[in-house]
Amino acid sequence: QLKEEHFKSIKPLFDSLRNAKTAFFGLVKADYVTDGLLNSYSQRIAEKQTAIDKLTFAHFKRIRNLFTAEQQPKFDEFVQKMMQRNRRDSASKKEK
Repeated sequence: QLKEEHFKSIKPLFDSLRNAKTAFFGLVKADYVTDGLLNSYSQRIAEKQTAIDKLTFAHFKRIRNLFTAEQQPKFDEFVQKMMQRNRRDSASKKEK
């Protein structure tokens, strides 16, 4: 149930992030793009990603609190591995 609630709340942010990135990379076809414009678009992306990260962090904290003190280190390790995997997956997508 917590997972469903989390994804329900975070999906609009992912949609918004995707749209922001589409707009950002859409600037490639513009003849002239100022640094200020690039910074503005980049800032929008960063703000959306930050909101996603904060919600995800809060979700993981709620989940972690469901575990016993003995189970929490395993969960902590799982979260770290998952985050590393996500970074590797993102990097391999960029290489393609």
